This record gives sequence, C-alpha cells and structure tokens, in this order.
Amino acid sequence: MSIFEYQILSHRDSIRLIYLLPGAKGDPLCCRVRHVRISENPSYEALSYTWGAPALTETIWEKDSGSSIAITRNLKDALEDLRKRDRPRVLWVDAACIKQSDADERGHQVSLMGEVFQNATKVVVWLGRSTKGNLSSSAELCALSGVAARLDSGMIAKMFNIGSARNPADSSEVYRVLVFLDRPWFRRVWTVQEFVLAKDVEMQIGRQTLSLKHFRTTVMWLAKVFQELGPASATRKFLIQFRSHS
Repeated sequence: MSIFEYQILSHRDSIRLIYLLPGAKGDPLCCRVRHVRISENPSYEALSYTWGAPALTETIWEKDSGSSIAITRNLKDALEDLRKRDRPRVLWVDAACIKQSDADERGHQVSLMGEVFQNATKVVVWLGRSTKGNLSSSAELCALSGVAARLDSGMIAKMFNIGSARNPADSSEVYRVLVFLDRPWFRRVWTVQEFVLAKDVEMQIGRQTLSLKHFRTTVMWLAKVFQELGPASATRKFLIQFRSHS
C-alpha cells in the first residue's frame, strides 16, 4: 500500500480532520481525510491522548486515495476504541492530521492547537486501555471520588513512600488512587490546556466512558491534598494546575 500524500493546507486556519469509518472489532482502521477551516465552524471531536512508544508501527487506511497513514500503536488502540460500529466519527488527531515530516506545517499547526481544542464540539480524553488492577468503569471512578475525599497528607505520603502500596495485591484504597494517577495522560505537557479549553469533555478508558463529574471530584480533592504535601512530580503539577483552572 502506498504512503498517504498530505496536500498543502490553503489557509492560515486550515486543519485536517479524519472521518473515522465504522467497523467491528478486528476490522482494519479506515478513514477519509478532509480539509476544513476553523473559521467556518466545522463539527468535530478533538482527541487528547498519549503517543506512547514513538515508533510508527501501525497504519490507518485512507480510503479515497487507497494509501496508508503511519501511526503509533497507542493511537491505533485509541481509534479502535473510539470507532463507531454504525456511523463515521469526525476527529482531529494530531499525529494523523498534521504532516509530521514537515517542520513548518507542524510548527504552524501546533500554534493553532488552542483554537482546535476550543472549537471542537467535544474533547475526548482517552486514558488508555483497561488493564488488571486499573480503573475501567464509571462505577469505579464514582467509588474513587469517595476515596479521594477521605485522603489526607499522611495517606498521600504513603502512596509514594511505601513500596507495598504499589503492589496490585494491595487492596487498599490508596492503591486504587495510585494506579489511576499512574496513567501516562496525567504527565503530558498539553493535558491541562486541552481539558480546560474544551466546550465539553468525555473521559474514556478502553471503550468505557467515565463520569466527568466524578473525575472532577477526584482531581479536586487530590489537588487540595497535594498542594499541602506531595512529591514534586508531573502528576502533582497536573493536579494543582487543574484545580487552579477549574
């Protein structure tokens, strides 16, 4: 299969969108690429996720050109989870919508990212796939928000200073908080901006949608405690920034 050839974006506010075509589990990923202008208020969702391993080992087929776009394994997993079974889904995804090999285009498109996320009808935050010992449903996030409300500085210290708290066999509530915060999305540089600028946000782990209300409750409580005591980490920075913008 030939490599997809990105066409030049014509206007200062031009971006590309992918129309992620419907499919069942196991079907190859397939899309159509379209050019739009932000000033014309196109309807789309923006994806907030982590690239994971940088190697472009996977592909998505661009149907109109019969060519392929190279993507990371993490993005492949995300698109498989976001794909609808019965209708297309219109998405802005940085890795697929920006010609990564063109430094000038990449720099200009990065400068538009605030507008891209602000004008999206929804920002979908994909936190990764569900794994054993990890949060995987809204019910678990609801329970976790209650746990967070009861945390104090001593429990936070335990999370980071006692090795047993990182053992999946540890059934303590502290461990449940730790595995949630350990997801790579919380350590991304752009996380807070993408989240705060959004008109609407949908949280997702695997194919399960999470309650935004309970996510906010969890993060706000944790931010309060981390501001009083907590290691200087990317997660702590995220929590405090999130709280200041909410």
